[in-house]
Amino acid sequence: ALCRFSSFNKRMKFATFVLIGTVALQGCNSLVPGPPSGVLLNTTGETSLALTWAPPTTGGSPVNYTLTINDSSSHVVIPDNGSPVYNYAFTGLTSNTPYSVSVMASNNGGIGNQTVVNNCTWAYPPGSVMVDILQGSDIDPSLNVTWTAVARVSLYLVFELGSVLQITSDSFLCLSSVCAEIINLQTSYSSGRSFTICVASYNIAGQSGAGNCTTKSGLGSAPGHGLAFLMPLLTVLLLVIAIIVICLIIIKYIITRKVKDSKNSAGELESMNLLRGNGRSYGTDR
Repeated sequence: ALCRFSSFNKRMKFATFVLIGTVALQGCNSLVPGPPSGVLLNTTGETSLALTWAPPTTGGSPVNYTLTINDSSSHVVIPDNGSPVYNYAFTGLTSNTPYSVSVMASNNGGIGNQTVVNNCTWAYPPGSVMVDILQGSDIDPSLNVTWTAVARVSLYLVFELGSVLQITSDSFLCLSSVCAEIINLQTSYSSGRSFTICVASYNIAGQSGAGNCTTKSGLGSAPGHGLAFLMPLLTVLLLVIAIIVICLIIIKYIITRKVKDSKNSAGELESMNLLRGNGRSYGTDR
């Protein structure tokens, strides 16, 4: 009986050794995944970001992916389903704010190195965009564009929606609550057509979508446009007329003065002749 127990004990030890060795061997074969590849963080709105990544190209096969935004304590775990590309949308974020997102792959062997990407949400577009016509020339029109600034935004893009005026996007720096810029279009346009001017906020993520736009009636039909265009000509014309009138008054004065002087001279001459004639007559009579 003692021999049989000893033999059973040896078999149990051998079985335990084989089992432990098998588990250890399996653990060694489960390599830790490498860092995820092709990780991109794109801005999709004022309060959202879109994360895209692909499985690691090194290490063991991943089982899960762990996503962390701005080193927060909360994580998002996405199981690996064999897809070549994965996507996740972060929503409910703060506008015009930078974010950092890390992605890690893991399996039974452990957690692999993280891949970190950064981006920023868009700023909200500016409000109360207004356009005033400053100059009505069909060759070189000027527009005054004003808008309400956005908090923590100092750079704005002003552009035309469509191609009526054919202006390109111009960037402007504004540090006040109300921004205003004069745009010299320096391009010909079809008089009387309407056009749309847009203003977008701009940060490291780019412009705030389509921005905020306003449509203005065509320059040729805008109130006061024709008068504004004729004002310089009218001013010159009135100046020329005033100069002509002044010259005529001066000429008339000179002519009148000369005529008067001429009459006075003639009168004096006649008086002298009469005096001379009277003197001769008086001497004869004596």
